[in-house]
Amino acid sequence: MKKTISVLLIFLVILITSIPAHAMEAGSTRIVSNGETTFLIEPDGTVKGWGRNTKGELGIGTSIDEYSPVTIQGLSNIKEIIPNDYGHGYFFAIDNEGNVYAWGYNGYGQLGLDPTANLLIPTLILNLPPVSEIVINEYTTYAITTDGDVYAWGKNDYGQVGNNSKINQLTPVKVGYLSKVSSIICKAKIVFAITQDKNVYAWGRADDYQMGNGTAIPAQTIPLRIMGLSNVDEVATNGVTSFAICNNRQDVYSWGEGWRGELGTYAERNRTPVRVWTLSDLNESIDEIIIENNTCFAITDSNTLYGWGYNSYNQVGTGGTFNVSIPTKILDIPKVNEFIFNGYSGIVLGTDGCVYSWGKNPYGETGNGSTSRIATPQKLNVLGDTVTKIFNGNNSMYALKDNGEVYAWGINTSGQLGIGTIDTVTPPTIIDSILDIILVEKIGDTVFATDSQGIIYGWGNNDYGQLGDGTTMDITLPYTIFNNVIKTISGTGDVNSIVPIVGSINALTISITHPANISYAIDPNNADGFYTSDIRIQNNSKVPVRITIESFKASTDADLQLIDVLPDSMDWDNLNLEESKSFISLGLQYENEAQWQISKHELINPLYAVEINNTFIGALGKSTIGVLKLCGMHGLAFDGNYSTKHELIFIFSLV
Repeated sequence: MKKTISVLLIFLVILITSIPAHAMEAGSTRIVSNGETTFLIEPDGTVKGWGRNTKGELGIGTSIDEYSPVTIQGLSNIKEIIPNDYGHGYFFAIDNEGNVYAWGYNGYGQLGLDPTANLLIPTLILNLPPVSEIVINEYTTYAITTDGDVYAWGKNDYGQVGNNSKINQLTPVKVGYLSKVSSIICKAKIVFAITQDKNVYAWGRADDYQMGNGTAIPAQTIPLRIMGLSNVDEVATNGVTSFAICNNRQDVYSWGEGWRGELGTYAERNRTPVRVWTLSDLNESIDEIIIENNTCFAITDSNTLYGWGYNSYNQVGTGGTFNVSIPTKILDIPKVNEFIFNGYSGIVLGTDGCVYSWGKNPYGETGNGSTSRIATPQKLNVLGDTVTKIFNGNNSMYALKDNGEVYAWGINTSGQLGIGTIDTVTPPTIIDSILDIILVEKIGDTVFATDSQGIIYGWGNNDYGQLGDGTTMDITLPYTIFNNVIKTISGTGDVNSIVPIVGSINALTISITHPANISYAIDPNNADGFYTSDIRIQNNSKVPVRITIESFKASTDADLQLIDVLPDSMDWDNLNLEESKSFISLGLQYENEAQWQISKHELINPLYAVEINNTFIGALGKSTIGVLKLCGMHGLAFDGNYSTKHELIFIFSLV
């Protein structure tokens, strides 16, 4: 007697990976988002995208939103995608040769491609030398070339393009008076360039003494060197108040407006750079300056935190609500391992592995179990002392523990806390559906997390389909975002998501081959079932791969609608005819555990389909083969021809 079986094998490949702002990295694949439109850069430099597309942000030739990943034609060999998250969306891509492509909203010429019509497909910006970095300042764009020159284009109402004009610049123009530039820092239409010889130039909006040259004018249309600064290591600005860390990070200078004490010099205005003596006289290096709104912090190389500036909501953490005019050491916290500030609340991860918080707290974002203001740092005891990283989600906060667990708290109107509800949560609460996480980033109210295997999850706001799940419904639990294409090497072509496999079965044998180098050969001679080496997985890639079975189950769209059961749950010798067509026990185990770079004890003995749900089964080294045994206990009657289907879903990711 003969029976026909159709086996359905689905491959879902997750090879995901920050990089520029709003990008997440793991392995060699990257995901980039502005919070509404999302892109996946594959290891070969090809790009997929999904989400909002009303201005052509996806670059697929239409202005229709896409809720699932689509390939972006015209992009290849891409090294980096740079998103704009100010107002309407637009994007730039840099390839490995330094060519720059642009697409999306172009109302001010910020794409560098005349005219100002929106661009629906990625378009090469001509006459631009090889570029190493793109920096966006609202609707003005800056490119630093590999030679250290700066080109600029786009909105120019305050001369921020730097071409001695206030007319919008629709194509790239080389910015004069600059050479050998190492970095561009810009905010709110003011621009600073640090050169390789550590001088600073400024241009753009200048009505609040942003230029640091002693005068206030509406617009500075060409770069002007700030003469009071030399040997500059870093510049930080909020667009009105600015700081320079100088002299091998030993000295700090400030200039601009400081009506709330943010200059740190007791002054309400510094027309030229003034040394911030409380920091500069510490005999310590200044690792970082943070300025959000009108509140400032500095972290020294001894991991000490200082704060000053606007303090009406206790955001400085010094105990009162009076503005603080000079940098003041923040007490009640240990040495600082990491610090985040959302403009009104501060959160510290101490070197003791504990988390401390203070400040404005209308949504419970300080995590202390209330919505009351917190005047001085308080320890979040619920998190214990094993926190390794904290993440700023504005009014939704996240902490990562050393075991890969993620805790979240604060506002949750779009499900951005990932805990299955939209309720605001004031104490830190575990996101228990994801494990082994290494990175979290919140962009708007959309959240992405990466685990140690390179799998990226998303949840939260999904108004434009930016999570790629095929819908526009907000997601309150982490959803797996994946790259659903794997390319094999040995002349087998591409495997795209669903691969149907059709073979034949009789009492003795199955023989099936399919395009991904996996073959079946089942010989169930045992009357009680069979154990046979039937799944051969060959890793042709140049890196080790981790293999997970997402599910292994019988489906119902066939002649036989089989139910998977555990083998000891049925009396196989005494099934009636109808039962013999209804039940099967399918399992997997290793043919040889030594073939696997990483093995799991569960696969030494059979693991049955009903036990498999997102189960990691092992890892294969590069250019190696692993063989699994298929085992079955069944009473299927061979008294006619039948068809059935099973669904076996493998997930491959980088080790």
